[in-house]
Amino acid sequence: MEEARRLHPVIGLVKIYHLYEPDGIGRDAFVALGLRAGYGLDLYTTSSYKKKGSSPFPNLLVGKYFTAINQLWSSDITYFAINGRFYYLIFILDVYSRKIVAHQVAQSLHAKHNVRALRMAIRSRQITTNNDLIHHSDQGSQYTADAYLKILDKYHIQISMCQSVFENTHIERVNGIIKNTYLIHWSPKALNALKRKT
Repeated sequence: MEEARRLHPVIGLVKIYHLYEPDGIGRDAFVALGLRAGYGLDLYTTSSYKKKGSSPFPNLLVGKYFTAINQLWSSDITYFAINGRFYYLIFILDVYSRKIVAHQVAQSLHAKHNVRALRMAIRSRQITTNNDLIHHSDQGSQYTADAYLKILDKYHIQISMCQSVFENTHIERVNGIIKNTYLIHWSPKALNALKRKT
């Protein structure tokens, strides 16, 4: 980590992980260790909302069983490098059906890209209001941005967030499959090619 930060003072922990691809440790565990060691950066977005008292939203999945589609959506952002540049892949997964209901490929971590993915998911599943649907994510500022939360509130979608880096395994597994089973072997050479392949 120290070497990467000397070369690039504002490189994020996720980018460091993908740059070095260390053996025996997953991305989230690597990030958690980096944060504990004081290597965290707060560069994701300038517009975000925190609940009163700055408390995160609770993890609503504990003890829950899901028996149909549109009961649990899980979302995450992952990263893919082309010619030394990182692009950001956003997926929303319906956990029961294992279907990706929305995705975006972006050049930045701005929350507007997550908002587009959420709107795509709502359109694709024809959601009107759904008190039974839970949206689960990490505590990234994209997911606490005002515009994102307003959409969830408008459609009565419940908000659930990880309390640790190990509580979003459904979508993490999908991220790994898409990147390591497909994209790496397809080797897209530019952003447009990455969009077509995703």
